[in-house]
Amino acid sequence: MSLLLRIEMILIAIAVIMIVLFSVNRKKMCIQYSLIWIVLSVGLLIVAIFPSIAFFLCDILDIQTPTNLIFFVGILALLMIAFYQTIIIS
Repeated sequence: MSLLLRIEMILIAIAVIMIVLFSVNRKKMCIQYSLIWIVLSVGLLIVAIFPSIAFFLCDILDIQTPTNLIFFVGILALLMIAFYQTIIIS
């Protein structure tokens, strides 16, 4: 995993955590909805700091590169959020 990708992941994770906390403080977002975003951001931060976790998961899941793993997990997370929002709306 390149250094530039790791730096980008760290910056994005910190930005998302700050935006979510700011939204909760201004009462624009409920705490129950913010928890999933904070968990995803902390997970991204952990993988950016310790890239060996991504390489280990790539070996287990037989995925070629850690970048593909990050995209795959991101897409799955967004699908879960969309499903959860669909349940709440209906």
